[in-house]
Amino acid sequence: TITVVSTSTQTRARELANIAHGVARSGCGGTTGSLMAALAGLIERRVGDCNTQELANVAWAFAKAGGGSYGQLYTALARAAEQRATSFNAQELANTAWAFATAGHSNAALFAALARAIERNLHDFTVQGISNTMWA
Repeated sequence: TITVVSTSTQTRARELANIAHGVARSGCGGTTGSLMAALAGLIERRVGDCNTQELANVAWAFAKAGGGSYGQLYTALARAAEQRATSFNAQELANTAWAFATAGHSNAALFAALARAIERNLHDFTVQGISNTMWA
């Protein structure tokens, strides 16, 4: 998988995000360090191609896989998410806040942008979304 993903010029940001999300959901994200590291580098270079769902899913996936070791990826995700925070839906906002907090990647500008977007979309949040956001 690493070789195919890292050498293919056809692999889109969405596909990379889906692979990372699937690995994290499998519960094996922490044991597949080389795959996640390769994905992190590839996604970091293509983060501008990610939509809001993909940004949130990537942040979540790497937080589940031990986000502390993916600082450069989180820096790139923070820049992209900050610029598009007003386009995130309630679940994406909650998941992104949770992921950055879980990964231990603090970014004041991102959290300020998320807070403003959350305020505008609070009526769309589920109880779980509010809980996750408050924890973050």
